[in-house]
Amino acid sequence: MDKNNIEKLVIPADEIKMENTSAFQVLTIKPSNIEKFNWNNPNYLKLLIAQDFYNQEKIEPNDLMELIGKTLDVNKHKIHNVEVQLIAEESEYIYEIMYLDFEKNKEKQTDELRNQMASLVNINGDEIYGNVLILKTNLSVNTNSMKFEDMTLEDLHNIMYYRANNIIVTYDDETELWKETTVFGDLQLYADKFFGNDKSRIKRTELPFLRHNINIWYTTSEYSEPERCGKLLNANIDKCIIFTMMTDVYRGNLTLKEVNKIIKLSKVINTFKTPDKYLKEDELDELKRRVVYNKYKVLNLVYKKYFNN
Repeated sequence: MDKNNIEKLVIPADEIKMENTSAFQVLTIKPSNIEKFNWNNPNYLKLLIAQDFYNQEKIEPNDLMELIGKTLDVNKHKIHNVEVQLIAEESEYIYEIMYLDFEKNKEKQTDELRNQMASLVNINGDEIYGNVLILKTNLSVNTNSMKFEDMTLEDLHNIMYYRANNIIVTYDDETELWKETTVFGDLQLYADKFFGNDKSRIKRTELPFLRHNINIWYTTSEYSEPERCGKLLNANIDKCIIFTMMTDVYRGNLTLKEVNKIIKLSKVINTFKTPDKYLKEDELDELKRRVVYNKYKVLNLVYKKYFNN
């Protein structure tokens, strides 16, 4: 791929500078039709992951831009705008999907190029056409280090699994225990069982805490201890479920470790708003990349400020 073609790819400069010095693996998905698979089938995800429209390929850091252009067929489609979308994040990893923006070229949106699997993986509602590339980045919560790591089919399986089966945190006054658990499917069904005869008394609140989106479903009792949820709620909690939303449609995962930090911090900070210094879009690191402050990094940095242990 020559220099002129590379320059036609509309990708932010901070996306192509990297710390990597050795080869890493990327995952590609070719155009695919998954209509024949029944999502009610218990093996639905395993069946999708077992198909032959994936490719796992090791590349050298200097070959990334060439691979993007080649994989996405930039020259063939004559489309040079590449969408880069977040599809999942963990405490020290983010996962991104890259695909060509066919929106202004609707005549090229053919059934042959429709990529239903990639559209399922994506979370912003775009219908994707053509090949896609998925990258896994190690994003340190303590430093500005950002490195690409091997993206595997197992990673993709886990992303899709935990999108439908989410990690949440619960508290029950009877046992006085906070627990981390995975909810399979409909959260309302789980809540009805968890709250039992008190399900008609469930109260719901949603609030931002630093860069976390916090949802709390709870019941109260005058006999329960105050500030069970710190300063998140002004209520005596009897039982509660705490979870997070990644988008308006998809729930994310919220661990007990995060909840413990959030509750502890809520008792000492004056505001739950994200400090302005973590909202900047123009802070650059030593490699002139935009510094990414995701919810995990912000929570960790603020926590260390107050509890340096």
